[in-house]
Amino acid sequence: MRLYRRQDAPGAASVTVYLHGGGMFLGSLDTHDTRCRIYARLSGAASLSVGYRLAPEHPHPVPMEDCYAVPRWATAHAADLGIDPARIAVRDDSAGGGLAAAVALLSRDRRGPVELIQYPAVHHAFDTFGPGAAVSRRAVGNRVRALSAF
Repeated sequence: MRLYRRQDAPGAASVTVYLHGGGMFLGSLDTHDTRCRIYARLSGAASLSVGYRLAPEHPHPVPMEDCYAVPRWATAHAADLGIDPARIAVRDDSAGGGLAAAVALLSRDRRGPVELIQYPAVHHAFDTFGPGAAVSRRAVGNRVRALSAF
């Protein structure tokens, strides 16, 4: 884990637990460091980035349980971290969205912290754009081809 927080943040800050993208087999605290620094600076909220264990060495449910443990840990250590335990949310990036959705369901079932999902990649077809989508198929291109090449 890595905590990002503005030095001039007044009092106990809200915190977002950040789950990085990378297909659950790529990515790390370092690959998403700049994103977390910018978010903490611009939002005023603290950001707690999770370096969850990656596949294939650590298959499901290991990454999911790693991610679920962080908001619980943050709640238990809120005073030491200078955060408000009642204002903990989860934000995500791409594959981290699948983990965030799982963390939200675990939180519901295990009575854990309340979760917020930013933009999960959870639809199996990778090509569905609903009427309220902020981007179009033309803007994104052929995601299936792009993911296959990846």
